[in-house]
Amino acid sequence: MDPMEIWLRMRMVSHLSTVNAAAIVEKLIALNNVKIASLRACGLSPNQCIQFTHANSKAIYAAMKWLDVSEHKLITLSDPNYPYLLKQIYSPPIILFVAGKEKALSSTQIALVGSRYNDFYGEK
Repeated sequence: MDPMEIWLRMRMVSHLSTVNAAAIVEKLIALNNVKIASLRACGLSPNQCIQFTHANSKAIYAAMKWLDVSEHKLITLSDPNYPYLLKQIYSPPIILFVAGKEKALSSTQIALVGSRYNDFYGEK
């Protein structure tokens, strides 16, 4: 299985910390084996093994097609280009879908949280 597909599948596994998910992915890539026994040996529960092996194939295919575009990239938690500050939060995403200049990820950022349905206090 392609390493990118392993990362995409692991993203769909629930009840797994970011650190554990990344460590398991690295083990699976090194083993070059994603059979149930390997998944269990890496620390996934039986339910998590099912989530990994039966991950939404349409979503995986769509992500792989998206990655075919030259300026699109998948940055994993173990990638040296993963933004340092984002890695410092409690539960950073194990993968980032990047379109455009990935260097921009390391520059100063502003985030708007909950801006879609703000209340009076939020507008103020």
